Amino acid sequence: MTLRLNLVIPVYNEEQYIGACLEAVVNQVRVPDEVIVVDNGSTDATRTVVDGFADRLPLTILSESRQGAMYARDTGFDAADGEVICRIDADTLLDPHWCERVEQYMESNPELDAIAGSQFFYELPWKGLQERQRRAALNTHMNTEPSVTDALSGNNMAIRKTAWEAAKPHLVGRPELHEDMDLSMALKKTKSLLWYAPRVFADVSARRFRSSRKELLQYGRTMMDTAVAHDDQELVNALKKNKYAIGLNFAILWALEQNYDPDTDRIVPFFLRKDKKVRVSPVTTR
Repeated sequence: MTLRLNLVIPVYNEEQYIGACLEAVVNQVRVPDEVIVVDNGSTDATRTVVDGFADRLPLTILSESRQGAMYARDTGFDAADGEVICRIDADTLLDPHWCERVEQYMESNPELDAIAGSQFFYELPWKGLQERQRRAALNTHMNTEPSVTDALSGNNMAIRKTAWEAAKPHLVGRPELHEDMDLSMALKKTKSLLWYAPRVFADVSARRFRSSRKELLQYGRTMMDTAVAHDDQELVNALKKNKYAIGLNFAILWALEQNYDPDTDRIVPFFLRKDKKVRVSPVTTR
């Protein structure tokens, strides 16, 4: 039996990225049965770019007026009618075998409820070095077997429709929380089986770290807020224990992105940049 795959992509003012994202979907060895793009109130040319793929993909475009990534995700997931819901972001660039591997894992392992894929950042300094590191990472990922995990990331994941329906009553469902963590912790309450599958590989932009320092700190706080909302003391303790390591990692990436011009692949002090590209965090009520 071949599973039906729905691919859900929430978008908000993504004219810069959504074209390349959908092009990578077109190039899949196994194309999704339906690509559901959920427009969360875009005011730029996002919709025009997406419409340009109508004759190349089995495309459905939905609108979600409630602002926030959680609402757009839920609208897309609820509309999906297949056995497996795949979920990526507008800046995700899928490996050509991504859908094929998702289908293989899900078909071969009926007990498996969801998959978290591996990823590599692009739009970081020193493209030559980054490409060498990417090739090394990809080689490692393709030779690594799946392992059990308890965390999904919305930029690279797949979940059975039945697991989504079982998890929904356990979602806290507040847009100011971390929607991926909320879903992961809801799945934990249903005792769902989640795998981290390195072969389900994608590239994702490091643009999150172009957010303002205030927004990035807010994003970091959403992780703790979500753990508290689920009353998961084990996770609360783990986040407290690792807060300095997490903060240092965020600080390094933030400093790099604030002073890096991806168009020229040069480090340019932020105050000298004419085109100051700023990232608006999706974990907000806009």
